[in-house]
Amino acid sequence: DQQMLAVLNLRGQLCLFSKDGSELRRTIFILDGLVFDDSILYHTHFSNRFGNPERHFNNSVAVRGATVYILGPSFLTVSRLLPWKEWIEALKRAGDWMGAMDMAMKLYDGHTQGVVDLPRTLDSIREAIMPYLVELLLSYIGYVSEYISIALSNHTGKGGAADGLIDADRSLLTEREEQYARVGGVAVEFCVHIGRNDILFDTVFSKFVAAQSGGMFLEVLEPYMLKDMLGSLPPQIMQALVEHYSGKGWLQRVEQCILHMDISSLDFNQVVRLCREHGLYGALIYLFNQGLSDFRTPLEELLSVIQNATRKDATWY
Repeated sequence: DQQMLAVLNLRGQLCLFSKDGSELRRTIFILDGLVFDDSILYHTHFSNRFGNPERHFNNSVAVRGATVYILGPSFLTVSRLLPWKEWIEALKRAGDWMGAMDMAMKLYDGHTQGVVDLPRTLDSIREAIMPYLVELLLSYIGYVSEYISIALSNHTGKGGAADGLIDADRSLLTEREEQYARVGGVAVEFCVHIGRNDILFDTVFSKFVAAQSGGMFLEVLEPYMLKDMLGSLPPQIMQALVEHYSGKGWLQRVEQCILHMDISSLDFNQVVRLCREHGLYGALIYLFNQGLSDFRTPLEELLSVIQNATRKDATWY
């Protein structure tokens, strides 16, 4: 990219600047864990007018395309601008999954300074990187799931006192839940950011169900619905959410979730049926009022519920 400037300073730092002078990257050369002050080969054959030798770096630095070659005292350093995919893969190999996903979201938003091998327009960028973004997310979920599975299998093979094993089991299960909750949060934010809720509610949810953590996934959705980041749910997810929360006695919480949903994107009849089955009358009123501008039906239904309750009480006495 001709809009960038690479500067190599005397401390062996390679700095990358954009056209407006903003620093994009700063690289320090490290070999075998050591930082070298004299990372560039130089000679002192020339002196200034005061007789002091000056450092000269003739033929120690060469540039070809997006690659800079730096000749050091005992090594050759090759530094190059990575294509966007290689850059993210490098972060993955270093174990920095959050850095890789953050980088991916920045590219999706069009922050491409210091990155090569991408189209010019934002729409073209998103179209080009979208398959890889989905693959990145699923790889992350698979990586964490495998890590948890290995941890569980290693623990199962260990022996010990019964009380100690029970405490260890509880600790391990708690850690497992925390790990999946963290993964679920990352998946929700990532999918919402790139506009792929279909992946979230289909592929990602299926992976959580397969790992016997479907309920955990549903609980992770709640704060995002309350923040209006998830305005709608597919019918199967909606039903699973209501049934899961009902089973735990969290009816008020699921009702609050419904109050934050976009009615036009819901399966109206399904949600109304679920509200009636579980007695979510606040949500039922909201659905009829906001969705159909119908104030009469929920009122009649509430009166019917009150009458039935009164009859039951009268029969009891």
